Amino acid sequence: MQRLAPKGIFFDLVDTLVIHDVPSAWPVFMEALRDCLNPHGLALAPAVFSRQCELCFQGTPPLESGDGFTVFERRIWSFCSDAGLAVTSADAKKTATHIIGVWRQHISLDPDCHHVLETLGRRKTLALVSNYDHPPAIRQVIADMKLEKYFSVIIISGEVGYQKPDPEIFNLALRKTGLSPNEVIHVGDSDDDVNGAISAGILPIRIIRPVVGVSNAPAERQGVRTIGDLKTLLELIR
Repeated sequence: MQRLAPKGIFFDLVDTLVIHDVPSAWPVFMEALRDCLNPHGLALAPAVFSRQCELCFQGTPPLESGDGFTVFERRIWSFCSDAGLAVTSADAKKTATHIIGVWRQHISLDPDCHHVLETLGRRKTLALVSNYDHPPAIRQVIADMKLEKYFSVIIISGEVGYQKPDPEIFNLALRKTGLSPNEVIHVGDSDDDVNGAISAGILPIRIIRPVVGVSNAPAERQGVRTIGDLKTLLELIR
């Protein structure tokens, strides 16, 4: 294995450093949203509700309109508007807080995370580059899991207005760390991580964890290095 010697390493957060139990979390997420909106007259059939959730929460975010919402709160507001529900700003924020609380029950820190970050951080500049629509919640996750100390820069899409695969979120991290694209690798789990890094001129490392009973893991791409766990980075990077 040819070892790499970057000056800096950018990390994704969810499904990279923090493991997200997607198969169980998404149905619970929808159930939590339905519970919040039922008192406001939600009357969508289950199949329609599921489809609207996918369109609203996994699609392009609504445009910012000076409403003081986070992107996630704005998605909830948009969902309610499309469903014909009369909710207040306070209702949307309360719903967001409840749903994020449910989501928090389905994430866990990778068991190797602290050791890997501490080891690499002794000789590399580390930055966190995360797509997340509700920055206060992800900031709290980062604090609760005691991750801030490892990163010289933390960039969250919902705070900066760019999200992967837009290379600008990586360019911002480069400017803040003072590093050049050829001095950095990015470790992430998704197509957006890989495509965004490549667009910014950064070498991507994709983490594809084996999942028992799941056969539809992302396919390896030619020219993109893959690892099965975080601790492999310690063998790959010198």
